[in-house]
Amino acid sequence: MLEIKNLTKIYGKTVGLSNLSFKCDNHDILGILGHNGSGKTTLFRLLLGLIHKTEGEIIMKEGINKQTYFGYLPEERSLYKDISVEKQIIYLSKLKKMDKEKIIDSMNYWLDRFEMSPYRKTTIRELSKGNQQKVQFICALIHNPHILILDEPLTGLDANNVKLFKQIMIEQSKMGKIILLSSHQYEELEEFCSQVILLKKGVNVLSGYLNQLKQTDPRLCITINNDKEMKYQTNEHVCRSDSMGNFSRYILSDKSKQFDFLERIDLTAITYMKVEQITLRDLVQEAS
Repeated sequence: MLEIKNLTKIYGKTVGLSNLSFKCDNHDILGILGHNGSGKTTLFRLLLGLIHKTEGEIIMKEGINKQTYFGYLPEERSLYKDISVEKQIIYLSKLKKMDKEKIIDSMNYWLDRFEMSPYRKTTIRELSKGNQQKVQFICALIHNPHILILDEPLTGLDANNVKLFKQIMIEQSKMGKIILLSSHQYEELEEFCSQVILLKKGVNVLSGYLNQLKQTDPRLCITINNDKEMKYQTNEHVCRSDSMGNFSRYILSDKSKQFDFLERIDLTAITYMKVEQITLRDLVQEAS
């Protein structure tokens, strides 16, 4: 469905993206990670045909129309502030060459799905930031694209809307869509991303299927309570530690060292303990 081979973009003397390669099949949700300036937006713009590549290949289904093949939710608000929600959706739907009947049917469905039907006559300017984000997502979905590109889709959303957005992304994936999304909210991504790519100054520094990356990493995480002084952080088996309120979190250098670590702590003072694989955030911190 989508394959990228050695994709490169050079801006003058600056490398925007360097020799990036990956492949996504139906149902894949790929998290594109990295700090600002890492190359995420450059990748999205190359896929959408908004800028020209310097080298490499973007391989998609033959005969497709890029204008309708992708659905795009940009990080920055890109809505006309002085028109109604309904007019905004209809305008962008017409740019996707949708006929009037399909526009109305699809718009009614998504307005209801996003709980936005009461706001259809409301101007964009009058909406909250969260509801503006919903309109942008509707505009990305309205033409039933094969691939969704979502740039920081969860930013500025409250807990209920984060849950709703995630539900819809999972539904779209189950329908066979490919989803590419960027986010700094690693805990949210970890729940449903099948693959991840970490970019740093345009270079891929970590990539693969998330479960496999976590399973093959030798490290282990142990969280315990009542350890505000972080007194075990000097343990020879601890490669990193941090405090979270009344809990202390230790990253062990090797899974096999957990029993050695436990033998050296005061178990009588512990009422909570959790042993688990490292998280996506741990993988990103290590690779960065």
